Amino acid sequence: LGRTHVVPKGIDFLSEGAARPGFFTGVATVVCKLFNIVQPTRAYFGQKDGLQCLVIRQMVRDLNFPLQVVPCPTLREDDGLAMSSRNVYLSKEQRTVAPTLYQSLLAVRNAYDQHGERSYDKLIKIGMDLLNERKEIQSSSKTLFSVQYFSICDAVDGTEFGPENTKMLPEQNIMVSAAIDFGDCRILDNILLGEQS
Repeated sequence: LGRTHVVPKGIDFLSEGAARPGFFTGVATVVCKLFNIVQPTRAYFGQKDGLQCLVIRQMVRDLNFPLQVVPCPTLREDDGLAMSSRNVYLSKEQRTVAPTLYQSLLAVRNAYDQHGERSYDKLIKIGMDLLNERKEIQSSSKTLFSVQYFSICDAVDGTEFGPENTKMLPEQNIMVSAAIDFGDCRILDNILLGEQS
């Protein structure tokens, strides 16, 4: 990559960034180089990697790239699991429980959309309770997965809502994301809440 890097400020402390320190510096640098070489007018990125989309959109704004970043909807299996090349590494038992990740995000969306819940603490608890309940029910002799993170952040700048920031969620630009680790394989997913700008 050379000696010059694009370093997204503060991203190593957020959800997927905290789980993979330095990863988004690599992503931003490679994508920056690609944009400079190709000079596209539009660039399409999958929303499944939500923090990656956020980092690239912020880089495009900050560095004045003359292009539009277009997030593409996450493609899903029939049971809701986000499609990913990683899914082939899941055992049969793991694959059965993997859709729980998306179900936990949907539980948060339901509480937000249908019941008007705006408390960060309550929404995090709803998602985490479902994940913790399912990992225990699925296997009494062992834990099938661990939760790496469950995050609710600003979908524009990545600022985490919560105890040290906003305890009550706004009506727009919210991303709920989570990752679970099966040992040999980790999966991640996210959904957007509220109006998106």
